[in-house]
Amino acid sequence: MGEIRKSEIFMNARKIIRSMAPVSSRTYFLILFLMGSFSVDSWAQDVKELRREADLYWAAEKYDRALPLLDKIHDVSPEDLELKYQLGVCYYHARKIPQALRFLDYYIENQKDPINEAYWYRGKAFHTMFEHKRAIQNYKIYLKELDEGDPARIYAKNAVKYAANGLKQAGNQSSIFVENLGDQINSNGDEFGPVFSPTRSDRIYFSSARPSSLGGLRNRDGVEDEINGDYNADMFIAVLENGVWQEAKALSYLLNSPRQDIVQGFSQNGRRLYYFKGYSELQGEFFVDTFKVNIEERSLFSEPFDSPAFAQNGDTDLYFFNDTTLLFSSRRSGGYGGYDLYITQFKEGYWGQPENLGPTINTPYDERSPFLSKDGRTIYYSTNNITISVGDMDIVRAQYRDDLEEWGSPKNMGSPLNSANDDTGFQLSSDGLIGYFASDRVGSKGKRDLFAAYFKGAQEEQTRLSEPLVFVDVPAYKRRFGLLKGEGGATALGETEGAGEITQYYLESLFYEDNGEILTPRNMKQLNLIGRLLTDYPGLQVLLTSHSDGSDPEQFDLFFSIKRAEKAAQYLVDNGVPFSSIQLRAVGDSYPVANNILNGQPDPLGHRLNRRMDFIFLNAEGFPIDIVIKDPRIKGPLSNSAWEYFQESISGLSYKVQVTETKQMLNSDVILKYPNAMIEKNNATGEYQYTLGLYQNYAEAKALRNALLEKGMASVYIVPYVEGLRVPLDDLSDYYQAYPDLVNYVRRY
Repeated sequence: MGEIRKSEIFMNARKIIRSMAPVSSRTYFLILFLMGSFSVDSWAQDVKELRREADLYWAAEKYDRALPLLDKIHDVSPEDLELKYQLGVCYYHARKIPQALRFLDYYIENQKDPINEAYWYRGKAFHTMFEHKRAIQNYKIYLKELDEGDPARIYAKNAVKYAANGLKQAGNQSSIFVENLGDQINSNGDEFGPVFSPTRSDRIYFSSARPSSLGGLRNRDGVEDEINGDYNADMFIAVLENGVWQEAKALSYLLNSPRQDIVQGFSQNGRRLYYFKGYSELQGEFFVDTFKVNIEERSLFSEPFDSPAFAQNGDTDLYFFNDTTLLFSSRRSGGYGGYDLYITQFKEGYWGQPENLGPTINTPYDERSPFLSKDGRTIYYSTNNITISVGDMDIVRAQYRDDLEEWGSPKNMGSPLNSANDDTGFQLSSDGLIGYFASDRVGSKGKRDLFAAYFKGAQEEQTRLSEPLVFVDVPAYKRRFGLLKGEGGATALGETEGAGEITQYYLESLFYEDNGEILTPRNMKQLNLIGRLLTDYPGLQVLLTSHSDGSDPEQFDLFFSIKRAEKAAQYLVDNGVPFSSIQLRAVGDSYPVANNILNGQPDPLGHRLNRRMDFIFLNAEGFPIDIVIKDPRIKGPLSNSAWEYFQESISGLSYKVQVTETKQMLNSDVILKYPNAMIEKNNATGEYQYTLGLYQNYAEAKALRNALLEKGMASVYIVPYVEGLRVPLDDLSDYYQAYPDLVNYVRRY
């Protein structure tokens, strides 16, 4: 490099980079590091500069921006214990809990006098993983070292109580399935506040603070600030097409701005959008917009929303039950402490004085994001009340008693809807089958992500209306009809035995409970034996096929089936089985082995026999084992030939038509309109492969594919199977002789 000094190159490189489009700090330093080979002194100088910038972000609690810088420094100074602690904290905030614990454990074990906050973060990490006892142990160590007057003591004591609640509620698991809505909606930023479209079931609105947000990084006063600033939220829309979420789009720049723009709700006809605009929850205003899609049809400015909800009073989380009933949360004076829930109604031309929902709902803690179901008597909201929450904000439900004219005690919705982190903004779909909410739980891409909760059956409170329509009108309604308080109600197996040198294993299908639970004691005994076979004989694989009895909601039945298969697979993985040894597929209620109806009445035995998971072992040839699996078929009037048809159809060569591959549930009626729907789990990508049809010749499969293409499903294609297993394209030639019809399939290329 001649006489050119490294510092001069770095100086020139910085000038070049600064003249370019903005880049991240990690990219900035990576470019500098790749400039060439430099002296040790200059290298140390630039690591020092890296540390200085990382410390700025650390001091500003911008852990996401400090993390890549600290990671780079750790490559140079792997023995720096303070750095280990900082990395542990940053990884915790990034929800990468195993990495966080690795650094925190190393720091605590090797630092002679570890900083007390290390135990706090280790406790939080264990809490996040539902390891409540270990969380409590670390919280108590942290608490012991705090001074008596330290305000952090209250947080530590609350954390111990949350974890203790977690221990008590360990069995409070529901049959709800929860999934992240995926990369098309969630970013590495902060997504929150999902709102259903009141007129379209195929779209949701939400708010997100992400790098593409208007205004860039700004502090709480709205001033651009690269160090202390955050991205402000913009409003987004996400649309469901052919059952798959498309990439979320920001709303018009006439609605979004460099300030916080947060969607609140809609009028019943969907023509008015209510939203908040401001630099913080206390510095802003609620607006109403006519929500015209075409720029030419709308005004430049939205009108202020004339209501008793004011940001300056601490009012937030507006929920519009209808055009005349509004609920919200608020820190206004006169409440029970923290955020409380309020209701106000529009009567005789104006909004009335907000009413506090009372001490059963509201507590000295925070109650946020209310949602009132269609029956006007069931409220969902989030709370960090230490008597009910298992960790920060949990989603709870309470029901109003018309006869007593008061609310019943709220109930925690349990796992998996709730996590050990913040779970907020829950809203139910109009049919009561899906709920959307925001959470910063493990598995989130950024701070908070949007999640979907799929219910086994429609929530009854979303299927009926009450008289009167809203709980707040019950007392006056009862007085009108001469009813007193206390009167009236709302209308509203595994044995083994030796056989010479061959060992025989006896197994049978796994049968799940009517609540969807697959991990029963009997099934776990069978899964333990399956796991032992898979670990004792590397190369052996198991294919789990999940069936159902059709009692789940029709549009969710297939998805619930694959989730049960995943739960069984996760049990095997947790007990040492490589995930590569497990293949999963779900067929829902397409192939019952028994009739669910007998003599015109539901038959419990038929349902029981169809709630099952079959399995077969693959690549078993050559192993000194003989696995005998009991045939689930039955005889007599209860028997159904559909399962036998399935077995015969997948014998030899068969074809199916794949309609999509997605990480989320396919929310489309195409799987209801066409026969033989199936989901397979792609182990390589983690995605669900949805297929339709089941044919023994290519011509029939082609006819189904063409029919789907005519309906606008452009990505459909035919998949060949041999003995029920997908045949990779590279292996097709191995089967030409045995299955001549494959030639017709190959000709399409």
